[in-house]
Amino acid sequence: MAYNIMVAVGLMDLYTLTGDMMMGLQLLFDADFGFVYEKITGGLISGGFQGMVIFSILLTINRSNSIMGYLDWIISDAEKFWKVLTKP
Repeated sequence: MAYNIMVAVGLMDLYTLTGDMMMGLQLLFDADFGFVYEKITGGLISGGFQGMVIFSILLTINRSNSIMGYLDWIISDAEKFWKVLTKP
């Protein structure tokens, strides 16, 4: 499932970068419309970047056993939601 999310994040990045390119072209022709479009695409790009950072941190914690070793005193093994599917 993590790989499906990674593909979805990649598609969202492609979408926002395409929107950024379209915004730049629109600013060349019509500055008034470009300002409104810039606010919309800027919000999408900002949200996409924050989502990538949060997802990469969670993926690192999920894949790193050394980091998980430090979390044993905080959360018990049974309650680690990101390790539930990997247990035998």
